Amino acid sequence: MTKRVTIKDVAQHAGVSISVVSYVLNGAEKPVISEATRKRVFEAVKALGYVPNRTAATLRKGKSNTLGIISFWDHSFVYEHFLQGIMSAAKKRGYNTVIYQADPDTSELEYIRYYLDRMIDGVILILPIDRNTYDIKKHLDALVKHDVPFSAIGDPVDGYNENIINIDYASTAMCACRYFAKKGYEKITYIAPRSMNFGDRDRMSGYLRASEELGFATDVCYMDEIEQRLASIKAAVVYKSAGAITLLRAAEKQGTSVPRDLELIAANTEVYSEFVNPSLSTVVLPSREMGVAAAEKLIAKIAGEETPEHIFPDCQLRLLETTR
Repeated sequence: MTKRVTIKDVAQHAGVSISVVSYVLNGAEKPVISEATRKRVFEAVKALGYVPNRTAATLRKGKSNTLGIISFWDHSFVYEHFLQGIMSAAKKRGYNTVIYQADPDTSELEYIRYYLDRMIDGVILILPIDRNTYDIKKHLDALVKHDVPFSAIGDPVDGYNENIINIDYASTAMCACRYFAKKGYEKITYIAPRSMNFGDRDRMSGYLRASEELGFATDVCYMDEIEQRLASIKAAVVYKSAGAITLLRAAEKQGTSVPRDLELIAANTEVYSEFVNPSLSTVVLPSREMGVAAAEKLIAKIAGEETPEHIFPDCQLRLLETTR
């Protein structure tokens, strides 16, 4: 078995003390160490193939420079952009990231142990859409109990909203309605599920608000009514891409041409949206910016800084083949 190269080996090879090696590798400005000495240390590191023991360094400093991302979501278009934003903001501030997939069956919040063991400095939770599966307040209460710094992305939670970057689902429906109203539609149909989670209800509220502001006639069609109501629908905002696919299938079955006879926009974007035939026009949330905001909120807490304010850009339409 190959013997692990230690900091002592590097010091002997470079002809300096262990403390000098430590100062050089940690980028310490004091004490002042000559460039010649620094060069000898780095040459010794390269020659011996020395890899610093990050775990030991973490225990010494009491800080890992790592953020834990606790995900209650499966892979999706929005989730991918949350991660991109979190990771880019973390990297900018010198933090690494690790992802932990939350398990609804576990009785213990394992990621809290990671913080207590100094493996992470705080957590960013991507909160669950289905609150019937997860008792999310239990998670947040436990984080507070153990003094774990955290931020989150998702739906509001009573008592914790200052920690949460809320997803503005209402704005997605409003964005789609504005597009159709601008095209001159006097009636815009909203396609909704019978059973609604928070995001579904928020989108519905956005649709109703858009109707008040823009003056078009409201027309709510539930998913189980699509086949009976299809002939009267000309412009539809669908609560999600999955619902939009159901509408497309019904249109094909009844010989309704999309987008000639029926235009539709899904009020979210999924990774498969552009691969449907015809490809779905959708609304894109500023999800990358939300990830950045969640990371910056957490890092500010860890550093004891004032939490930065974030103003998010408007949702963007992604117009493909279901609109003309």
